[in-house]
Amino acid sequence: MMTATRGDSAGAFANRLSATMQLVTFVLGEEEYAIEVSHVCEIVRVRPTTAIPHSPPFVKGLVNLRNLVVPVIDLRLKLGLEDIPVTKGSRLVVVQLEDRTAGLIVDSVTGVVRFCEEEVLPIPPTVAEESIHYMRGILKKDDAFIILLDVNRLLETRELVGCE
Repeated sequence: MMTATRGDSAGAFANRLSATMQLVTFVLGEEEYAIEVSHVCEIVRVRPTTAIPHSPPFVKGLVNLRNLVVPVIDLRLKLGLEDIPVTKGSRLVVVQLEDRTAGLIVDSVTGVVRFCEEEVLPIPPTVAEESIHYMRGILKKDDAFIILLDVNRLLETRELVGCE
């Protein structure tokens, strides 16, 4: 936790604090991804879903979480990755943005990390537009990268027709 030090003005401390992001990190395949903690409601084991006719392939169905009907999105399929069966380590990351809620199936959750906004690297312009649509940026962690996803784009309602 960040604390004010002698000589810090209240404004300078607030600016440092607001520039820090807390991110939930998770794995899909061999890569690590992240979303902002502020969008995460809970993380639970993957449960059986009720299928929705005529829904996109990445929408696995609906689940009931404490009397809330939540669409379940297979994040692997949504991002164009290989479809694999759910395992014991798979998790459902329940995210919310304004009035939209969804459960994202991920291979495993790895933890919570802190980064400064300034550490978010831009996506190289040579990356295909389809690949970067859901990406907000890239974070460097040791010798690897974490792909920061844009929850707003992940929950675009035009792609979730029939699920809300």
